[in-house]
Amino acid sequence: MRIRVLKANVGDSIIISYGKENSVHILVDGGTGHECYKSLKDFIKIIQEKEQKLNLVVLTHVDNDHINGILQIMKEKAFRTQNIVENMFFNYGKLLNEKLKVTFKGTICISNQDTKIGYSEGMELETLLEKSEIHHKWCIKEGDTFLISGAKITILAPDINTLKRFQKHWEREEEKTTKIDAYQDEYEAIEVLIEKTFEGSNSLANQSSIAFLFEYEDYRLLFLGDATAKKLEQALQKLGYSENNKLKVDCCKISHHASSHNTSNELIKMLNCNNYIISTCMTGKNRPSKECLSRIIMNTEGKVTFYCNYDINFKKMFLKEEFDKYGMQFVTLEKNGFDMEDLCKKQ
Repeated sequence: MRIRVLKANVGDSIIISYGKENSVHILVDGGTGHECYKSLKDFIKIIQEKEQKLNLVVLTHVDNDHINGILQIMKEKAFRTQNIVENMFFNYGKLLNEKLKVTFKGTICISNQDTKIGYSEGMELETLLEKSEIHHKWCIKEGDTFLISGAKITILAPDINTLKRFQKHWEREEEKTTKIDAYQDEYEAIEVLIEKTFEGSNSLANQSSIAFLFEYEDYRLLFLGDATAKKLEQALQKLGYSENNKLKVDCCKISHHASSHNTSNELIKMLNCNNYIISTCMTGKNRPSKECLSRIIMNTEGKVTFYCNYDINFKKMFLKEEFDKYGMQFVTLEKNGFDMEDLCKKQ
């Protein structure tokens, strides 16, 4: 199994390749920016030459930093008609409304701290899907399980009630979180940061994000999209996991680009994991946040390794004494990502 974390600017775009000769491919989100778009195009060209395809595309939610790359590629007729994609998960649009039996009201626009996506973009992608030969599922919710070429996907979020609220209320929405100045937590000690009161994200856009557990042979990975800590904690509890019965995973993609508002102490205490993926460049919105990373470091048994798709100088964020005390490592990923067997050997 190989994991590629594309340079998606402030967004997500991750490719999971597994199976015989890594011939099965799952794309999680399409990121944003020209570099990500070009990387996606290059990857698709490579697998086409091998007569392979994207067996599944998961669009976690409709924020621009997740949908943009997929929308741009879908606009190309060849992508829609050459059977490049087998399946897509996409919680949006008229068919989802029919399934949930809800109707729109309010202003049709989603907004969060640094990205905006309008109803028109989501509808455009829906229209393109309807014209394509891609099989797409429209009501992906907590508790659903899917078998994809020998792998099992268990959906942790969103739940059905969140989907209904998201479809009903398209008012312009701002994240109801305490705003903080960029980088202000850089100068606070790890031990101080984890004692801060957790300010969870209440954005419906983030609550609607698809998060899932991916299992293939002996590997277990968590892909959390932009899901909220509360929803993830509740989903894991329903599956029987707790601080005393932790979910063992080999690697976890941190929710919402390592924002301080999506990763709680309680969530990390429910996981047995020493490898975390950070998908973002350094942003003026304090992502990745030292507060978030401190919660992971302090609530994990053993040393933590963070895998980053951008070269971020974490020595400006953490003191030398903190590196010496906790032994965390930050690895900047190459374009080809990392091999899961190599990662597990290091544990």
